[in-house]
Amino acid sequence: MKREIKFRGFSILCKKWMYGYIWIVPGVNLHYIRTGKIDVKDSSIEKYEVYSESIGQFTGLKDKNGKEVYEGDIVKEQRKRFKDKYFAVKWNNDIGSYIFEPLDKSLTSYPCFNIGTVKGLEVIGNIYENPELLEE
Repeated sequence: MKREIKFRGFSILCKKWMYGYIWIVPGVNLHYIRTGKIDVKDSSIEKYEVYSESIGQFTGLKDKNGKEVYEGDIVKEQRKRFKDKYFAVKWNNDIGSYIFEPLDKSLTSYPCFNIGTVKGLEVIGNIYENPELLEE
């Protein structure tokens, strides 16, 4: 299976999302997103310093509208069982996979993160720009 490994981060200077490869400068705690092909020797590749807490990896999947799903996104379920419920996309080290963490803490079960379940979800924001959605 081949999937694209890429990241996004919110640019400190441009104030917008940048997409590409993550580049962390050791020892000085700087985080960059580099656009274009990865080649550390090519100084012409643009790099953008981003807020470290905004960095999220592309999950390799797209929502029902074809929008890429990233770690940190907030999605809304559109199918019957969890209709109009909100979830945050997070990485879970215990199972080695992305999960949908329900924002409604009363939910005791929730959809598994896979290609089938993503087809019923819509990305409506992210935890970085839309913290108010976390209170839904």
